[in-house]
Amino acid sequence: MSIQKYQIIINDVLSNIESGKYKAGDKLPTEKEFAETYLVSSTTVVKALNELAKDGHVNRLRGSGTYIADQEMAPIIKGRKTKIGILWTEHLTPESLFSDFFGKISQGILNPFNLGLEETLWNKNDSEAFNCAKWLSKNNNIEIEAISELESEQMRRPSIDIIKEKGFDGLLTLGIINDQWLSELINLKIPTVFIDILNQKFDLLADQVYVDPIPGFRKAISYFLKKGLKRIHFVAGYKSIPAPNPGMSHKEVADFRKNKMVVDPDSYLRLAAFRQILDEQGIHPEKDWVHINQPLELNDHDLAIQLLNRDENDIPQAIFCHGIDQAKIIMEEFSKVGRYIYATAITPNLNYGGPVYPIFVNGFEMGSMGIELLISKIQRPNRISFRVGAPMDFSSLQ
Repeated sequence: MSIQKYQIIINDVLSNIESGKYKAGDKLPTEKEFAETYLVSSTTVVKALNELAKDGHVNRLRGSGTYIADQEMAPIIKGRKTKIGILWTEHLTPESLFSDFFGKISQGILNPFNLGLEETLWNKNDSEAFNCAKWLSKNNNIEIEAISELESEQMRRPSIDIIKEKGFDGLLTLGIINDQWLSELINLKIPTVFIDILNQKFDLLADQVYVDPIPGFRKAISYFLKKGLKRIHFVAGYKSIPAPNPGMSHKEVADFRKNKMVVDPDSYLRLAAFRQILDEQGIHPEKDWVHINQPLELNDHDLAIQLLNRDENDIPQAIFCHGIDQAKIIMEEFSKVGRYIYATAITPNLNYGGPVYPIFVNGFEMGSMGIELLISKIQRPNRISFRVGAPMDFSSLQ
């Protein structure tokens, strides 16, 4: 009896794993490339890859590709299940898990255990709203659970009491910056890794994975200087502050937050990189090239108009923005008066192609770094804490 075509693909991949040609982390050819090589339909290729993923041989990552999995990962804690918690700063839903930056980080956390977002088990709370997702890995005796605030709370962090009840062996926080809450979390004496945060107050208390802007900013500034651009500005980003009381209504929270935005902590780290690299290039930015702590009522449209109203020789030629939307608004306002400004901004979308010059941050890699640190901390709780930077990367769109 002849072997089915999808099984031929499976056998070849397994043979390459066994021979050492494919190693853990290697990216397989695309579905199109497999189809052309084996002269089969894309449906046949998908079936083969899904079977390989089901058996734990590969990891299928939406929007990224298919990767060889670690075939023999030992249990983290011998003799019993290890329970890991992922703590979100925003409300967790199926939509946010598959589209949010923190979803990409979560994907990186799951990857070493041959788990993917498509295997998510959702739990609803008493109000029938999502705020808890779970993944189970029988092979590695691992249970991973992601939890967030309740949608009605708007606290931007899960309840410490709920975290206590879960009995986690290790924790990863995603983007939570509240010092008091982080201190309470550390006091639980559970091995913890902070992801998407760099806070010197906790240097000796927890591992931290942060976004390192220097590599991406250095490439961007070098690119702009080669274009002959010398007047380069920087714009900060802002975050809304958490609600002080979980019992507040949506309107009460909105009224409380009005004109109470705070500068995103990432902006200070990016500003330091911006100044350092310009200084390396012998360029000393004027004070008014940096737009941080400006009045909250000054929106991005107004800022662009202010920049255009400067003297001709003082109008910026390039600008570093916090996010893509902010950069696009400034570019559009310049375009209305027939001017072009080179704008760059940070994005987690590794497939972004313009018009803003992107500086990429790889959430998947941040998650991978975070889980490696956490496993190490669970197994060696007395080791020193580490700060690990995930490098940004600039694209010139060429």
